[in-house]
Amino acid sequence: MTLDIETLKQLILGLGSISGLLTLPYVVIQAAKKRPRLKFDFSGMSGNGLKKNDAIGDYYSFQFMGTIKNRSLIPNSISKIYLIVWADNEKRNSALRLGFGGILSDTNGKKLPLPLELSSMNGKKVQVNFEIPVKGTSDERLLSEVIPVGNSGQFYLPKHKYELCFEDTDENFFDQQGRLRNLEEINLRWTLSNTMKDLQGGNFIPFLKHTFSIQKSVILFFLKKIKYRLGL
Repeated sequence: MTLDIETLKQLILGLGSISGLLTLPYVVIQAAKKRPRLKFDFSGMSGNGLKKNDAIGDYYSFQFMGTIKNRSLIPNSISKIYLIVWADNEKRNSALRLGFGGILSDTNGKKLPLPLELSSMNGKKVQVNFEIPVKGTSDERLLSEVIPVGNSGQFYLPKHKYELCFEDTDENFFDQQGRLRNLEEINLRWTLSNTMKDLQGGNFIPFLKHTFSIQKSVILFFLKKIKYRLGL
């Protein structure tokens, strides 16, 4: 049996397509390994009130110890470090408090400037210090709330857990466990309460606009996560 040129061309194109399909999973996996991936391996935390202007508790100090890891095949840089209390520890799309500005230092206490550069598949042992004002802030309530431990009613633990989040120079926002989160949605949900006064006065427009902005952010972030998973 002889093959004409046209049939041969079709056969070659077909083989090329099959080869492309077979190599596609490998290409996707390699691209995914290059996507930005930051994680904080937590090793310890301490917190205590500070004395300021002769008033105990005006400021509160948090110190986190652990290793910041860049788990990507490409270098990355951390531009901001956040202190957060999640409103819902499962969804992690809203916060009871959120702010950045922690002081970063190495294990010897030497301050490390931001942005902090991390080479590929590398990590640095660090300490992260936050000194936050308490009086008149949301932290005043969060730090005062406790939950009982056991049935004796004599022992209590803090109700709320303070954690770290990291933003890289491409504005990717990671929680302490290294999962990509939607910072825009978190901020929008935080400011939703600003529309309540108008809503109570019968003006629904600011609330509806704000709600639409939240839903738009959710959809765009969903698409971003798809691209992120594929390493695009």
